[in-house]
Amino acid sequence: SRTRCKTTQNRFSMSRLVALALSALPSVFSAFDPSSLGADLHCSSCEMFLEQFFMEANKPVFGTKRDTSARGVYKMRIIDIYKKHAPNKTHLVDSMLRHYKKKEHLLYQKVCYHYGEAIEPAYNKDDAESEEEEFAWKRSQAEMALQATIEGPNKKDEKDKDKGSKTQWAVMGKEGERKYVDFNKAMNNGVMDNISTGGDLGKQLEDAFTFYAEQFGYVLTSALASSKRLYDSGIHKTFCVAVRACASKEAKEPEGSKESADEDTGQAEPVEEVEEIAHDEL
Repeated sequence: SRTRCKTTQNRFSMSRLVALALSALPSVFSAFDPSSLGADLHCSSCEMFLEQFFMEANKPVFGTKRDTSARGVYKMRIIDIYKKHAPNKTHLVDSMLRHYKKKEHLLYQKVCYHYGEAIEPAYNKDDAESEEEEFAWKRSQAEMALQATIEGPNKKDEKDKDKGSKTQWAVMGKEGERKYVDFNKAMNNGVMDNISTGGDLGKQLEDAFTFYAEQFGYVLTSALASSKRLYDSGIHKTFCVAVRACASKEAKEPEGSKESADEDTGQAEPVEEVEEIAHDEL
C-alpha cells in the first residue's frame, strides 16, 4: 500500500535531500555506471536527465487539477497497484471504474486481493482532500514523469516529418568539456566543431537516465511532491553535484584564480562569498 505522510513532514530541506541522495548511492544495484562515460559526459547526462524530468513533471504535478472524487481517488489507488504489478493494465482502469460505478471500493478490494496488497480505508471526502493525499497524488504524478524521462532519449517523435524517427544524439566539445546534444538542433544552430555521432548515444543516455531514476527516484519525486511550484525545492541547482555526477563550482575554479581576482580589484568580494556559503549549506 502507499505510504501516507503529512506534507509538512515531507517538505525536505535541501540538505536533507542531499543526504538522502548520497545515502542512496549503494542501495540499488545497477548494471550501468554513468561514471564510466567520463567525468564530462557523466555530468552532462545528469544535467540532461534533470532538465528532462522537470519538463516532464511540470504539467502533471503542478498544472493538473487533482480529482478528489471517489472515482478519482480509487483510480489513483488502482493505477498505483497496476504500476507495481501489471503496468500493461493501467489503461484499463477507466473502463473498469465505469463498470463499477458507485461500487469503486469493491473493485479496489478485488484488485488488492488479487495482487496481495493491503487495503486502505474506504473513500472519505475529508481524507481525500487532506495534505497526505495531496502529497501522495503529486508523488504518483512525479513517478509517471520519471518513467517518461527514462524513455525520452529513444522516444520516437510523432510530429517529425519522417514520422516515428528518434532523436539523433551527438557528443559536442573537446575532451574534458564534452556534452550530449541533439545533432539536428546543433546543425540548425550552425554548430559544426568538435561534434561526433559515433556509438549508440541514445542507449548511453537511456542507461544513465535509468540509473538516476533507480538510485534517486524517491528523492526527486518527494522533492516535487513537497513543493508548491516546480523549482521551489531548489534540487535542480545542487542535485548533480550532490550525487557526484558533476564537480562543484569551487572544484572547477582554477587554483589561485580567486586570489588573483581579489588582487585586481584590491578588495575581497564578501557578497559573492556569502552566496557561495549559502549554496553549500543547501
